[in-house]
Amino acid sequence: MTTIDATGTLHDARGRFAGRVAGEGDTDLSMEASQSGNYGALDRDARLKAMQADLSNAVEQLVESGQLTAYLDARAANGMSRWSTNNQLLAAVQVARREGITDVHEVLARMGTIDARGAKAWNAAGRKITSGKGSALYIQAPVTKWISVQDKDDPDKTVRRKVMVGTTPCAVFDVTQTDGDPVPQHPSRPAIGGTQEMLDGMRDWVVSKGYSYEEKEIPGCDPVTLKGTMAYVEPRSKSVVVDSRLSVEQKVQAASHEIGHVACGHVDDDAADYATHRGRMESEAEAFSYLLRREGGLSSSDCEAFSPGYIAGWSRGDTKTVTAAIDHAAKSYEKFADEAGWKATESTTTES
Repeated sequence: MTTIDATGTLHDARGRFAGRVAGEGDTDLSMEASQSGNYGALDRDARLKAMQADLSNAVEQLVESGQLTAYLDARAANGMSRWSTNNQLLAAVQVARREGITDVHEVLARMGTIDARGAKAWNAAGRKITSGKGSALYIQAPVTKWISVQDKDDPDKTVRRKVMVGTTPCAVFDVTQTDGDPVPQHPSRPAIGGTQEMLDGMRDWVVSKGYSYEEKEIPGCDPVTLKGTMAYVEPRSKSVVVDSRLSVEQKVQAASHEIGHVACGHVDDDAADYATHRGRMESEAEAFSYLLRREGGLSSSDCEAFSPGYIAGWSRGDTKTVTAAIDHAAKSYEKFADEAGWKATESTTTES
């Protein structure tokens, strides 16, 4: 029997993901930054507090507006794809404030064009910063220190390890605040091709990880109404199974979610861990699936809506939980794309 939980996610009789009921977001919400002014005009402590307030506000509005798909699109488009969710949103909020942008669609569209770096990085790229330090964008840079810990393989020995102990504001500048040599366009991966090529690529990758990929009729799956379990991953036998009666497009959608579980490390441990963290893991896998299909060339409508209601439900408004899940899914996808051969290549240069 298929059940629907309070967040609109479908599960089969064994508790496995079987689809979702997509929610519709509020497209009229404005993403306005708090009235903390320019970070550059504040001292360190006040700057950090303003950044945290703006960040919390941005994540909350992002979730409540139902614009997570737009955020993931922007994240993949800009020159900061490996930045954390926190820093991506901090940069977007500051640029939007300065340019008078408040509509969430416009904020995320502008975020997709940001290319921000530190002064040394711009100098190395042959460009000079044309605005003063007071106009810098501020992100959170890690503060680390070396500590001595017990060697897990030899209790009588200690090893040195670098750990993160906090964050500190760090000044960066958008490409629009610099002048100099042409800037390479944001690296983009080559077109993967049609959906069959995407399916073949996922299959080859998961096989390289020691899993089998199989297409067969799954009991309880209705390929017409798409009710029941369309695909599943079995950790014990290390197999990914997709219903053979689905169309190629439907197989890509179902398989990409299950492979997302593998890529995100959800099946590395026992089932008890999944039961404890099911909401987070399902959301990470679905975010992974969305990124894979969008970068594969499918439109946002083809990919369907990434369910903001699900994240809003299990996170209970905890912004740290939301950003951690998005970060993990995005990093897992980047690693998958590199290993699957969908690597970024620099395109022709343009003058900014």
